[in-house]
Amino acid sequence: WAVDASAWEPGEDEWRVLLETLPEEDATRVMKFHFKDDQKRALVSRLLQRRACAGFLSCSHSEVTIHRTKGRKPYLATAPDGGAAGGGPAGGGGDPAP
Repeated sequence: WAVDASAWEPGEDEWRVLLETLPEEDATRVMKFHFKDDQKRALVSRLLQRRACAGFLSCSHSEVTIHRTKGRKPYLATAPDGGAAGGGPAGGGGDPAP
């Protein structure tokens, strides 16, 4: 998927609702960006990651657990059934995030 978020100007309520759908650590990282455009890109990126995983696994967005490598690359940490998923340490690749 490709998203051009440059024209998107979310209101305070929309921004808050979308930010609250993320785990607290992700929401905090999004808000650490100084410029609003960078915050928007970070938010959209994290939402798309969760949407792609949820769609692939046929589960809800909230059931998706995404961790990051030491290099901050995302990987699916666990499948909704609690089992290991591919792409990260549990699946045989990547480094666990500190």
